Amino acid sequence: MDHALKFDFSLVGKALLLLLLFLMQGCKSIPVSSDTDLRHDKWSEIDVTSRPSDVLSSARQKMLWTAYKTAGTCMNHPVYAADSPVSLRVFTDDVFFKSPWRSPFSPIASDEATVSIGIETPNPILEVKLNEAYGERQSKVEHAGRWFSTISKRILETSNVELVNVARKNLLLWAEKDALSSGIHVSWGSKPVDWQVMTLIGSILTTTAVVGESFQVDERVKVGHWLNRLMWNVAQSRWAHRIDNKALMRSYYVMLWGLMIGDYQAVQSSVDHFKKTIHDIRPDGSFPIDTQRSGMGLKYNADAAGFMVMMAVLAEFGTSKNLHLYSVEGRSLATVVEFVVQSMMKPIEMNQRYAISCPSSGDRWGSVSKPSTGFIGNSAFLRAYLLLDPNNPQAGFIKRKYRWDIVQSETFSVLSDKIFSVRERP
Repeated sequence: MDHALKFDFSLVGKALLLLLLFLMQGCKSIPVSSDTDLRHDKWSEIDVTSRPSDVLSSARQKMLWTAYKTAGTCMNHPVYAADSPVSLRVFTDDVFFKSPWRSPFSPIASDEATVSIGIETPNPILEVKLNEAYGERQSKVEHAGRWFSTISKRILETSNVELVNVARKNLLLWAEKDALSSGIHVSWGSKPVDWQVMTLIGSILTTTAVVGESFQVDERVKVGHWLNRLMWNVAQSRWAHRIDNKALMRSYYVMLWGLMIGDYQAVQSSVDHFKKTIHDIRPDGSFPIDTQRSGMGLKYNADAAGFMVMMAVLAEFGTSKNLHLYSVEGRSLATVVEFVVQSMMKPIEMNQRYAISCPSSGDRWGSVSKPSTGFIGNSAFLRAYLLLDPNNPQAGFIKRKYRWDIVQSETFSVLSDKIFSVRERP
């Protein structure tokens, strides 16, 4: 052999190994569980009363509550209650074959004449092209999210069989094409799923929960296989603070998924996050991280409150558990709701309590003294809260403010006080 053509294969092997390790760090493998215990008769075992683990000490809790005083700009302070991913199980196709789904939602009417939703059916998005600048949006993701939330709303309003079939057909198409299989994670931090993509997955999940009981077994397997993996990516997403509104969004979606497929562990993980959040909120019901965010502080605080309300409503009607009654030294979901209502009544005063400059994620659409009030139109979850607390002192105000049967929302997909009903348990 010509010495000029000799290679050091040991060096080549090392280089290939390093390349492989580098590539592996860029993608997480999805572990598949061999568990088969998806059941809808274990909800009585859900624990909504005991103290959760990882509760902050009194001193650390007060540091979290007052961090805004010395931060200078929003979230420029230590992390006092770190977020962590949810260990959501991914099941084999055989499990979805054997395990029926149950919807936590019930339509409010029947109207076979209404068949149009007025929005073009979106094609599956295989790869998302994110613009990660704060507040920027991806038009295809936005359109798809609006379509899924709209068809969910129309089905819940009408029980229309044709609309149910349209939703089923498109869910199957997205599953068969493995939609959202690429480009859904941001590049910063722990690389969570992008917020707008999460809202789309939430709208897809809501539509699946609305029509899931109508799937044939093979359809349930296809959609379950695909959606379970998307939900695993959502569950693995984490942010700096566990009380961040996006972390609570994740827990709401995990609870909805768990109730639909019968995953006790998923529901309990969301319940535990709810209880930790009651420990973490300030005595006046405000969220210590999101209220810092300048002109958007009240908006993000209301989003966090909404996910708390929706988890409590799902727990009440899906498991017959009174999660909303969990309280710590006077703090409870009622305290959270009161802060939102007061923010609607006195937005400038309430925002100025905790908001500080937030150049990267809050100043764009308002300021400390001129907060955005767009959250008011998106807070119809307060009507759903009255299902849990009908005699709340703010009930009259809430009922006058929100008179619609079902409200469509990008953040929550659909909101209503009429679509939940206690299902007969096996």
